[in-house]
Amino acid sequence: MGLQAHWPDIVFFGHGALPQDFWAYPLRGVHYFFSRLLMALIALHIAGALYHTLVRRDRLLSRMAFGRRQQRDASGPDGVVSADHNKGKFWQSPWLSRVILVLPTLLFFKIGERYVSAPVQVTAASGIVLGSPAALLISAP
Repeated sequence: MGLQAHWPDIVFFGHGALPQDFWAYPLRGVHYFFSRLLMALIALHIAGALYHTLVRRDRLLSRMAFGRRQQRDASGPDGVVSADHNKGKFWQSPWLSRVILVLPTLLFFKIGERYVSAPVQVTAASGIVLGSPAALLISAP
């Protein structure tokens, strides 16, 4: 849908304008469905994080955080051994999945920073008018 609307030219080069209504594109219905599905999954993840943090108190989020990984083992004196068994296995590295997220993050940052820095000018170039008092108040320097 983004390619049909020529968003790369608009976002990266400032050429053209966004259409008034994206429902003119055939993929808009598919986009709408998957956007609602993504919102539901995000809500479920937040609910799961709150459940594990507040109800079960099983420190699940701390085990998923950055830092040295540890694994419980009954054979050690304190029951904890270092989990360096993945050392040297690049494709099993927990860092790989985090590095892959850098590109989408940069893309969304590039799109969003223009709308945050000068929303009136950017939206006016696309034919969108910020007419509500709240929109004008937020966009004032």
